[in-house]
Amino acid sequence: MRAFGAYANGFSEIGAEFDGANIPDRRKELAPAHYAEHPQRWPDAGAAIVGDCCEVGTTHIAVLRGIV
Repeated sequence: MRAFGAYANGFSEIGAEFDGANIPDRRKELAPAHYAEHPQRWPDAGAAIVGDCCEVGTTHIAVLRGIV
């Protein structure tokens, strides 16, 4: 099996009504502990690398590192 990785943004899903404008007004930032709830499951699904993307900071990574 090939190794694969995953990474996520640090904000909630933007709904179908998104038209490319006013992104900050249409999303909710995820607190580090809430963010970590999602990628902590990825190693069990086979991810060898867990990374981060937009709006994820060092605090998010520190919480995630303590879990994964």
